[in-house]
Amino acid sequence: MPSQSGGFNFNPSSIPTERGLGIEILNYNGDQDFALVTGTGRIGAAISPSNYEDSFFGNMSFESSTQYLERKKAGKKYTSNKYAFATAVNLFKNKKSGMKNLKLNLGLIAKYNADTSKFNWGLGSSLELGYFTVGASKYKDDYYIKDTTITPAYEYFERYNVETFTVGIKLPHIIADFTYLNDVFNYYGQRYDNTISLLTTTVFWKKWMFTYGHRKEVSFRPYYNFDTELLETRDIKYESFLGVQYSINKHFIAGLYNNYYLNRGLTLGLTGFF
Repeated sequence: MPSQSGGFNFNPSSIPTERGLGIEILNYNGDQDFALVTGTGRIGAAISPSNYEDSFFGNMSFESSTQYLERKKAGKKYTSNKYAFATAVNLFKNKKSGMKNLKLNLGLIAKYNADTSKFNWGLGSSLELGYFTVGASKYKDDYYIKDTTITPAYEYFERYNVETFTVGIKLPHIIADFTYLNDVFNYYGQRYDNTISLLTTTVFWKKWMFTYGHRKEVSFRPYYNFDTELLETRDIKYESFLGVQYSINKHFIAGLYNNYYLNRGLTLGLTGFF
């Protein structure tokens, strides 16, 4: 994924454990999100006071249809009062080349929702074998909806389970991975399974990185039609992503992303390594 925050919010074991400090800043319409990552060589940790739900590389948002429609019309990203804390530990690593390369990580994530005053926990693991990677995670999450624009006012809280699975391949000039996410929850006593499938490919050329992503969401929430500016009943929603990054020097990478927050707009990114 083109952002560290998108990776560890799905699977905490993807946090880099290499020694150093990294900071990522994303700017969309003057609104910033950021994440901080650090490593000791064996253990990595990350914190993000920003929320990446309803971003291309994040889970879907849970909001009322009225709020969803108004936000999409205004071209605003989804915001919530969630904070993510994660850590990863390298259990095994060798430095052999080719198919003899082996790396195993285990991760732990905690998400705090200030709206509900609740912590949710989860685990993740990832295995790198030669050119191939595989990872899985499972954690709990929750959402709180309060809509006072309708009568009577709408208020609802729900805790649910999230499961992810990722497979990928890393070659000298190209990286590709497929991620599958499944939300399992009850809504007014009825069970729902929402799924998100992500296919991402990044090509490296000199100091440039070019990323294409395809997203398929199967969920109960409505689809926002950008042409009519209306909500439609549609179970399957497709989105695409384009990104370009440039390595300014050994410390900074600048990026420009299209549709990062699923609003068909441009997002600026800057990543620093120290």
